[in-house]
Amino acid sequence: MFYSDDPVKDYANYDARQRRRLARLPRCSECREPIQDDECFVWDGEIICPECLKENHQKRTEDYIIDEYVD
Repeated sequence: MFYSDDPVKDYANYDARQRRRLARLPRCSECREPIQDDECFVWDGEIICPECLKENHQKRTEDYIIDEYVD
């Protein structure tokens, strides 16, 4: 990146470049934010970021244990 003698202009150029990069990233189907991680997940054709996957879809096995023994 080229830097000039004008730090305000340099920041404006940097900010514009970062915004263009963010606009190219895929967006999470749940939080609608650009996915900046190295990995994302596809669930039923929807792109989901790791944070939403963990918060919204990860469950504890013990929460699904059946209390009664069934023959």
